[in-house]
Amino acid sequence: MSAPTAFDLATLDAWCGCRPGMTRAQVAAALAAAEVEADQYGQENLTVTEEEWELELTFANDGTERLRQLSLDGDAINWAGHPLMDLRVDEALRLLDPLGSAWWTDYDAVGSPFPDPEDAPTNPPSDEDLLLEGTIWFPERGLGLVIYEGAVFGVAWRGAQDLPTRFAGPVTAAQRELSRQTNLETHLHETRLEEIQAATPKDPLRFVRAALTLAALAALALTARDGIKEMSLWSNAPTVKGRMIAVERGPMKQFFEYLPRPVTRYLPQRVLAGKWSGMPAETDLYRMEFTDLHEQRREVRLEAAEFYVPPRDPGEAVDLVLVDEEPPRVKGPARARDAAFLEHVPWAICIGAWWLIGHVALSFLPALLRRMAPLIRNLIPTGKAVDPDRPELS
Repeated sequence: MSAPTAFDLATLDAWCGCRPGMTRAQVAAALAAAEVEADQYGQENLTVTEEEWELELTFANDGTERLRQLSLDGDAINWAGHPLMDLRVDEALRLLDPLGSAWWTDYDAVGSPFPDPEDAPTNPPSDEDLLLEGTIWFPERGLGLVIYEGAVFGVAWRGAQDLPTRFAGPVTAAQRELSRQTNLETHLHETRLEEIQAATPKDPLRFVRAALTLAALAALALTARDGIKEMSLWSNAPTVKGRMIAVERGPMKQFFEYLPRPVTRYLPQRVLAGKWSGMPAETDLYRMEFTDLHEQRREVRLEAAEFYVPPRDPGEAVDLVLVDEEPPRVKGPARARDAAFLEHVPWAICIGAWWLIGHVALSFLPALLRRMAPLIRNLIPTGKAVDPDRPELS
């Protein structure tokens, strides 16, 4: 005997020689006789994979090693000579008729053969829920059709003792009618989405969160626009010759100094000077002399990072990049190239930090208001005001 190329479930009394209730040893002998090889996944499952079908065998884990379920999926699965897979529910039931009463379980009997009863949903499933993902069982035959998006996706076979003990209800005419809709998949997914949205608690602050996000995006867009302008400004800035006068010790420019002025004005000088992090507060500053575009002599102090190669000796000439403003802005070639990045990325970081702080604060706000509600109620005066002269107006 060799492995079948197709399964006709209407006539077969065994799948690759296997039936529910067999022991693992009997299954191994049957598969060997059918000349098929099985791969083991975990302690409870064997899987036989061929080109056009896949057979999964699920065993009991109570020590008996009894075969509890056989499941098939693939294209080579028929019923009375007609393809069974991918048929809509109504078409499949008409093909299998008369096979006995049909009952739903609200889970995929192939993907989750024996789910924990505690995992059962608290609310009864709707017709759309069952058609989106469920299993139709024929208890008299022990056969189950796994349904996904209203069509047959797989087949399961069990003995009487392993059939489901809880059903979600019988297959109804309304469900069969629903399965014939041309836009069934879209309808099922839209219905599931509506159910999820209805079950999701409403966020009273969602408009505030949305406004905060839009404000952050707008601020980031403005920052990006200014950064592009700054990059263009320094890219087109003229280069002038400067001369080093001397090397002096001076304060190193810190990260926080690149932040917006409305932020840095509230930061302590210790933070701005870098002492909070243990970083050196001072560095070498190169005092440079240059002549601006209006033939006026000026001086500027630049850090070593401003230059690709810092000058070594007094009087050495170096290139400086100049933006003609009053006073002019001067940078070394290295910093001029990265000016837009260095000066605007801290803005973006600051915007992102305020966005995150705002969302964290909003997440705690409902709990804070609930805790404050009793205090607020206690502060509101209660009772009646009585006018001693006119008690009828109390």
